[in-house]
Amino acid sequence: MNSHESATGASRNADIDPVSFFEPARSLDELAVEQGVAPLVSLDELVGRGIDDFDDFLAAIASLRGDGQ
Repeated sequence: MNSHESATGASRNADIDPVSFFEPARSLDELAVEQGVAPLVSLDELVGRGIDDFDDFLAAIASLRGDGQ
């Protein structure tokens, strides 16, 4: 039995090359194109409307999560 085999004769993970096991890295530009996202034009795009009633906000979050079903 060599150093890469267990008592059952199965090969260990040491035989797996971690670099070739995963997909090659992609640039942020490639990922953006793949996911169909565009850069922000203005930081105002990140601003949402204000929260008037916090209880309504929590109820909306719970509803979106499917809580209470």
